[in-house]
Amino acid sequence: MNRPKTGLIAVSAMFGVIASCGVLPAGEGTIKTPAATKPEKAEVSSPEAAQSYQRMASKSGGREVTVPNGLIAERIAPIASFDEKAQLTIEQVIQRVALPKYLQELQEQGQGYSAIQTDTESDTNQVIESDESLDVYKHLWEGSETLTWAEDLEDVVTVEVGDVDVPESVKSEPSLEATIAYEKGMEAWLSRDYENAQKFFLQAYKIEPDNIPIIRQMGWVSMLNPANRARGVRFFKRVLKQNPGDVEAMHWVGWYEMEEGNWDTAIALLGRVYQKLSSGEVKADGAMLPLTQHYLASAMRRGGYLYAASDMLEGFLVSPKRVNARTLYGQRLMFVGRQIGLVWLAAGDLRNQLNEPEAALAMYEQGMQYGLRQNEQLRLRLAYTKLRLDDETGALSQISGILRQKKPQADHQQIVDWVIDAGVERDDLIARLLEVYNESNQQDDQLAIVISETYQDTRGKLLLVEHLKNNPENEVVYEHLLRQWVYVDVEDKSRNVSKYDHEVRVREGLNICLLAMEGAPNKAGEYARMMLTYVGDWNQVEHVIDAMSEEDRLRAEVQVIYGLSKAAKADMPSASVAFENAFNKAPELMVARLELTKMMLVMRRYNRATELLDGAPQSNRHSSEVVQLRARMFEQQSKMKKALEIYQTALDSGNNDVDILLGKADIQVRMGLVKPCEQTLLDAVSAHPKSEKLYAAVFKLYEQRALELGDMKSRYQRILTRLMSSLPNSRLARMKRGEIAGAQGDIKTGERLLRELLADYPQDIEVMGRLIQVYMRDNQVENATAFIEQQAVIYAANPAVLKLAADYFKSIKNMEKVFVYTEKMIRLEPTNHARDLQLASLYVAWKKDLEAAAILGRMIADPSLEQPHVIAGMLWSALHRVDMEGQGDDEMKAAIVRFPKQAADIAFQWSLLVDSVGNEGKSEQLMLEVLKINPDHGPVNNQLGYRWVMRGENLEEAKSMIERALKVEPENGAYMDSLGWAYYKLEQYEDAVVWLEKATQSTDGEYPVIQSHLGDAYWELGRKGDAVRVWEKARLKLENEAGKYRPELDPELNGLQDMLGQKILKAGE
Repeated sequence: MNRPKTGLIAVSAMFGVIASCGVLPAGEGTIKTPAATKPEKAEVSSPEAAQSYQRMASKSGGREVTVPNGLIAERIAPIASFDEKAQLTIEQVIQRVALPKYLQELQEQGQGYSAIQTDTESDTNQVIESDESLDVYKHLWEGSETLTWAEDLEDVVTVEVGDVDVPESVKSEPSLEATIAYEKGMEAWLSRDYENAQKFFLQAYKIEPDNIPIIRQMGWVSMLNPANRARGVRFFKRVLKQNPGDVEAMHWVGWYEMEEGNWDTAIALLGRVYQKLSSGEVKADGAMLPLTQHYLASAMRRGGYLYAASDMLEGFLVSPKRVNARTLYGQRLMFVGRQIGLVWLAAGDLRNQLNEPEAALAMYEQGMQYGLRQNEQLRLRLAYTKLRLDDETGALSQISGILRQKKPQADHQQIVDWVIDAGVERDDLIARLLEVYNESNQQDDQLAIVISETYQDTRGKLLLVEHLKNNPENEVVYEHLLRQWVYVDVEDKSRNVSKYDHEVRVREGLNICLLAMEGAPNKAGEYARMMLTYVGDWNQVEHVIDAMSEEDRLRAEVQVIYGLSKAAKADMPSASVAFENAFNKAPELMVARLELTKMMLVMRRYNRATELLDGAPQSNRHSSEVVQLRARMFEQQSKMKKALEIYQTALDSGNNDVDILLGKADIQVRMGLVKPCEQTLLDAVSAHPKSEKLYAAVFKLYEQRALELGDMKSRYQRILTRLMSSLPNSRLARMKRGEIAGAQGDIKTGERLLRELLADYPQDIEVMGRLIQVYMRDNQVENATAFIEQQAVIYAANPAVLKLAADYFKSIKNMEKVFVYTEKMIRLEPTNHARDLQLASLYVAWKKDLEAAAILGRMIADPSLEQPHVIAGMLWSALHRVDMEGQGDDEMKAAIVRFPKQAADIAFQWSLLVDSVGNEGKSEQLMLEVLKINPDHGPVNNQLGYRWVMRGENLEEAKSMIERALKVEPENGAYMDSLGWAYYKLEQYEDAVVWLEKATQSTDGEYPVIQSHLGDAYWELGRKGDAVRVWEKARLKLENEAGKYRPELDPELNGLQDMLGQKILKAGE
């Protein structure tokens, strides 16, 4: 099958000047240049150049134009002044540089150049564009990379050439065994059976290690695999040691020296090869001379011999080439031939550098003829060169061509800024940009952003608003509008934007958000969250919404925004009402349905949540968001198997979304299915090899579950190899490189790599954390501390950075700093009740009770406070700890009066608090008072009822109270347990088992006390096996998760583990 002539080819660094151009489209041109492209005028800079081509005449000079930084290579800019070596001819350069010392010594002994045996099969000589050569190319360059025998050469050559003792003469006749092995190797080599070729050559080499033909073939076979090319070159150096005139060996050693950056050595070697081949003194493969020219031009350019490099490269370009497609020279030359447009581009760069823009332009235009017409790098060079020649119209034409291609907006903006800096009139440029934009039917979002930035006034904002009306799905434009035009810093002097007051800007942002939400309802949630993120002050958003007319305020989209704002402040009741309003107004609006479902899950109203998900439009029922919410509902109820089934059903139906795969893996690991989780993630990586977060999930699994998986070195290496292969320049890959360097003890490299990554991702918390780990691995506490404190100063407004600082200081047990950074982090939040509650909780945790009481006192005095029982309880506790219990009681009484609707909740909270300090009588009295106010108060009925059950008092009344509580909250597992235990105390064991089994199937079902109760009920029914099973389950839970179950919070846990152990032992007697 013939290889197609177009496609993307990543150019290897071995191809010299081509390598600087990056990944570029290969054209349909060949190395053979049409006669029509040759220049008519000529100036000959050296005699040898005149023999092979005519140098294009060119005027020097041109307008000075800055090279677009970061867009094309700086080296195309004209050199201000030429040093001596930049002006040397080819022959002068070759004479100037010195051969390696070992070759000089051997040449002084009179050893000359040897001829190379050539393939005489005429039918294999073909013009490089022949399709027959392409399949061979593919086999050699792609197939050889998969060979597995490279490791076998590890022990063959273990010293450099200079350490090899080379005999003065070489045996003329190798042994029979070596000859047979060599001939078998050649047979396999010619049959392209490279694995067997290597095996037989290695056999021959071990027998005759000083035989030149065998050494040369060992060089060849090593060169096939990129990983072994350095070893192959060592073989060729050994050939040169024995025969310094071996042109073939000299060619490959010269190429390798070029790859290593040893320019003069490369020029010395390749230059001698060029001289012998171009003069006809040595016969060789037909592709060897042009390939040598190409490498030599690259080495000359990199070595600063610009005129010689230009002559050599242009000589290469205009000479006809016929190659043997079966040789490695031919394969390499064919590769260059498929990229000949890039070679013309490199030749143009040299002419620009030599201050010959007319000649550079001609060569760039040749590049366009050879497949680079749509290449951005070439178009940029053409624009740059045309600007140098005062052809602004031509330059704008090239820029328009670039902007018609779909490229990242940042690249486009950089190009436009460069053109303006180069002197092109802004209005002319905008007119050209608008032409291109209109050609796209005003749908090119990236170009719309570029034009808006080029305007630099409010016309830019108006253009984006209009664009968003017509293209509401373009979230990039929406975000740019918010970030750069609505919420842009009003002090930014680069814009002619009037200083809106904050409320006006919030209103404008809200209107743009509503426009986008209505136009793209499927992105309504994303747009609303983005707007709230940029505005920052959610109270201000709510204030603007409250000021709307009732009709506008009750629009579904407005209620969604209002609900999201309330939810962000943890005001779940208000958020729930807003989402309910939005859902009732527009049930087809998925964001309203989904957010309302989330509220139902928070409130554990699973029936309502199921109803909402089942009622989703058919087209959305299997969407990733719906699947995730349905699975989360079962997760919250500890029904992990059911949650796993939900994810698996979605995957079986064809939803292979990354988030679904991650959800499945998360459930598996939480169920203890660590190896199935690993397999899920690895399969997901195979299906989505470019998904960075899948790789991150695998690494996280390996870090957290290493003991359960085992063999972590090979596991880690495999996924790391896949990451580096699929996403070598990704954030995660770069972070891993730095992390690994630090783990291997190379702290400086690890630090450098992570700091470089941090420069690209300046507020990346994970990268900061990894850098701290690198420091701490080397016990560099001072450096780690200095780094995190510096970041906390630079990004003082970033709560994630402050949290990282607090976590770091906690790890080194500097609790004073933990408090400082936690307080700073909380104070960044918008001033509201949620923020005040966090701050008060911090003061309580640090035993700063008076400071906490001051905040809590202000909060409880606000009649609009939601959930006042929580705040009143915290205030009572803070006052009690500073011996102000009386004032605490007064605050409770005042709160009951101030919040009549929550009076029962406040009184119940009060009762729990006085019970916690040992006043059980007052606690029960308060609970009885609550039941007078609200006889159906669920928590009080359960609490008091269960307390009586535990004491064996008022059992029938206690059972009735708990039943009333269950009517209020029928899915509450704790209430089920209370009722089951009431039946147990009444010796109604079958009823006890029914309710206790229900309790174990609830969200709280894994709680050890519930499991213990069920075991006791089983025992009384004679189900001893079941009793021991659940007792053991509860015992292991307490043993393995000791920190999770704290007796100070539940007295029933005190001594429970030992008690269960005794029961199990007794059962076994």
